[in-house]
Amino acid sequence: MFQVLFVAGQAIIMWVMPRLLAALGVAAVSTTVLMPIYKWLENKILTNLSSAGGDAYGFLQFLGVPNAVTIVFAAYALRVSINGAKAAFAKKGVS
Repeated sequence: MFQVLFVAGQAIIMWVMPRLLAALGVAAVSTTVLMPIYKWLENKILTNLSSAGGDAYGFLQFLGVPNAVTIVFAAYALRVSINGAKAAFAKKGVS
């Protein structure tokens, strides 16, 4: 009886482990490679917006443009991460 449970547990681990490692790899790549690029680009855009002038930048802040830029970049980073995780879990593990 325990042998059946052992085989079932081993099959589950062999199914989950490659997908889990692939998802962790995608998360590691996105945090070490993609997020600094997004942050740099977001900072460049916000710096260019802030150099528009005192009254113009105050109006842009009133409209919420800097917050909108931050939200758009966060949403895009989340979408890339979700697509990477879906791709990692969709692939079959090596048997």
